[in-house]
Amino acid sequence: MRGKKPKRSTTPPSEDEGDDNFVADPDQIFDDLPQPFRLVDKTLRQVFDDAWEIIEGIEERKALKRSKAVLPLFELGKQLSEYNKSTCVCTVTDGGYLFLSYSNGLAVVDSLLGTTVACFEDPGNSIVQISACCLQEGYYLISTLDSVGFAKLFCFTGDKVLLVRTFNEQEGTNKQAVATIVDISQDGGYVGVGWKVPMKESWLEIYKVPKDTWVKEMEAAVAAVARSRKPTMVESSAPDLEDSAAADLLVKSSEEPDAVNRDSPPGSRPGSAQGGQNQPGLSVVSFTKPTAVLRVRPPAPVGPCAATNCSAALKATDADGNVIGSGSSHVLMSQYFDSCEKAFHQIHKDELQYLNKDDQDLASFPGIHFLTPGRLIPSGLESAPSKVNSLSVWWSGGTQLFIYSLVKTAKDLEHKPDIVWPHSEQIIISAVSECGSFMAMGLKTGTVVVWDVYRGTLLRVCPITDKGKIFVLCFLSSAVVPIMTEDDNAATSTASSYANLVVSCDDGTFCLLQCGVAHSPPEKPLVDRSAIDTEVVTEVVTMSQTPQVITAVTKSGRITLYDVSSCTAICHVGLPVSFQLSSQLPCICADGKVLMLIGAQTDEENHDALDLETSVPFSYPLQHFPTLQKYWKESVATDASSYKLTNTIDARLHSLIQDRLVSQESRQMRLQQRWTQYQTELKNIHNNNMRRNHSTWLTAKSSVFTTW
Repeated sequence: MRGKKPKRSTTPPSEDEGDDNFVADPDQIFDDLPQPFRLVDKTLRQVFDDAWEIIEGIEERKALKRSKAVLPLFELGKQLSEYNKSTCVCTVTDGGYLFLSYSNGLAVVDSLLGTTVACFEDPGNSIVQISACCLQEGYYLISTLDSVGFAKLFCFTGDKVLLVRTFNEQEGTNKQAVATIVDISQDGGYVGVGWKVPMKESWLEIYKVPKDTWVKEMEAAVAAVARSRKPTMVESSAPDLEDSAAADLLVKSSEEPDAVNRDSPPGSRPGSAQGGQNQPGLSVVSFTKPTAVLRVRPPAPVGPCAATNCSAALKATDADGNVIGSGSSHVLMSQYFDSCEKAFHQIHKDELQYLNKDDQDLASFPGIHFLTPGRLIPSGLESAPSKVNSLSVWWSGGTQLFIYSLVKTAKDLEHKPDIVWPHSEQIIISAVSECGSFMAMGLKTGTVVVWDVYRGTLLRVCPITDKGKIFVLCFLSSAVVPIMTEDDNAATSTASSYANLVVSCDDGTFCLLQCGVAHSPPEKPLVDRSAIDTEVVTEVVTMSQTPQVITAVTKSGRITLYDVSSCTAICHVGLPVSFQLSSQLPCICADGKVLMLIGAQTDEENHDALDLETSVPFSYPLQHFPTLQKYWKESVATDASSYKLTNTIDARLHSLIQDRLVSQESRQMRLQQRWTQYQTELKNIHNNNMRRNHSTWLTAKSSVFTTW
């Protein structure tokens, strides 16, 4: 009988192995200290480690900075010190004038010389938004919005600025309403004003501008001022107004109701704002009122249908489902909404007790764009292709884009939209190209949707970021960065529909997105080789004289010029040492030959904040930048004339077909490659299944054998 073998004793560790374990454990190297000294020792070690990490970080940043390219910095800006407390600046397409708001009112500045051409004194009102357009040669229309919610229209010609209209003082306007947005169409034919009654409602009104009548009234007003400045001998003679038919429209007294005078704040009425002492005769000018043509209200929240039973609800809806609307026509009864609300409160009753029950202002704010004729709304497509005929509106927090016709006759100001574009997520930003052919919308999920409005087709849907929010959408000239095809790197046809778009997000993404029907290249990042950290770009401005160059402003106030053709930074623009560009003053205006910035000094008490009382504009002549010399010499065809002026819709469709034919060979190659990949993938899937089945059979077989 076999005896049980005794267990072998464990081999003792060698001396070397014990020494290794002793040295590897840092706590055993030194003797344990008593508690007070042990705490001091750990604290000192922690301080030393933290200091060493900071020193290493500083050294790494210095090494990174030495490895970065050094771009030129230009600080040759001219300070316009006479315009203190500047808040906004804008320009027009021709670039002859800059319209500047400052502490004493509104000023028109020559963009090249920096001299004052005309001014409108309105002290006490701080303008927060300004825009302008050219009515006709020598006549400009200016819109302003001040901090108290007053929306005004001005006309500028020669050396005169005339107050045309204060929308808050119009008849029928709610006295509690304040303006939130004012925008002028690119042709000056329409003005959009957004209104809001705090804690109650908001809406948008569109007014048609009597352009020809206003031009005549301005001419007559200027002529009346010229006659008032004639010598006394001429003044003694009776003025002859019969020579000008337009002058008969102007000799009117300013008839304003007394109630309006009492309710209006100081500086809001033409008499108090203009100051008739400086420009006699202008304070009594009465312009023709603009006509309201459209009123848009935000879509009502989706609620139960008005039907009393299911059969009536089914009859009221579209049987075929061919109509895409706002989602209000459905068959969901009130019982469904009640049950959903009860279920929500039951599930989240613990969280709802911490909900702030104070009244919140839930009013929506509109985002508007005036559109020119296209295939979506073709009214005036052949007769007046550059004249505005429609309006696109989206509301904050909404997922739908509404398009309204401005030329069709309607009985009521409020009517249904002609087109509704639903989206999967909320719209947070939108942009329209200068020619009006393309529209881009940024969604809450970081996706950009680009449409060809003129042809009515979708160009591209591109996810830019999944972690950030889209800040900037800016269209560029299509001729600057043409889309290259895969066949011999040839550019697409000039009549093709493609667009270049600059996109910036709050996670630091800054790229160039190219959109085409048959071509969707990946986005190209715009790189600043001199930047140490990734900064968020909050403003992008194009320059008409050098379309290859754009100006970008970061959240920290850093101003950089980029070459979009090479997607690299070329130089920086700096303010004087004591000034910084404020994020509260996003007033950068690049207009061909002049770059206008508004800077403010640092607050003495809080060095992280800026003192807006010291804000002053700075003018930078771009022709003095040596790095831009080569761009002035290059001639690049821009989109000054839109596709709809240079090409008919038939020509553009023909060019699209030609581009498809040219790229047919490459598309066939991609199709063949894809089919080859499908065969390889199917073979791999088949092999994996066989291997899995074989391994399962072996496992089952071995388990059977072991049981036996």
